[in-house]
Amino acid sequence: MNKRAVGVLFGLLVAGLLLAGCAPSNCTPSKSKGPVLEGDIQLCLLWERPVPRQGEIGSSGSTTFTSGRIQIYEHFICVVETKGMKHVAPHDSFSNVHFK
Repeated sequence: MNKRAVGVLFGLLVAGLLLAGCAPSNCTPSKSKGPVLEGDIQLCLLWERPVPRQGEIGSSGSTTFTSGRIQIYEHFICVVETKGMKHVAPHDSFSNVHFK
């Protein structure tokens, strides 16, 4: 191979790597998604462990919230007490959510 062919192949390789590394999903800054739902808590039970499914054996204690704010995100919730204390939990660790 002559030097020109090697240069062209090298240029194509570099261009391909740059384009592959700069695909739209990789180059655009990720936007922080806000909560899917949020509101003032009327009632929310936040469990110490995931809520047992029907047929599972075990127990778990819970904390009951009747005031504050709740923010429900795609993979977790955030309960913000009226004094500012925040609690974050995955979706299988809360139940009986009522909010305005």
